[in-house]
Amino acid sequence: MEPEKRTWPPSFGGSPIGKDRVVAAEIGELLERERLCESVAATDSMMQALYPNGIAPEHMADAFGILRILDQMVRIAQRKSTSGESPWRLVASYAILAAVRHEPGFAVSLVDELQARLRYKREKA
Repeated sequence: MEPEKRTWPPSFGGSPIGKDRVVAAEIGELLERERLCESVAATDSMMQALYPNGIAPEHMADAFGILRILDQMVRIAQRKSTSGESPWRLVASYAILAAVRHEPGFAVSLVDELQARLRYKREKA
């Protein structure tokens, strides 16, 4: 089977220029509705307090987990969930992933994990 040929700019059944304005307006409404700027500002301040000297490469995975948890904490405090998932369940899932990653003898890097996922997808296809 031949791969699908893609063209640029993509066609949306009409002018791509018109569609990009529609998408931009929808994203603007999402930002306003979900107050995402407030969430980003709050998480940014908390990350700066936790990592005043920046994040060392060996701490990047933990920092990412902390960032995701802080984002969910903001959602909990503001009583909203954009994904429909319980923010408390998401916090628990990030905590479980971090706990497993810190088990003795567990040394799978993010690159190894991504490569394993890609292999799995290829094998399933």
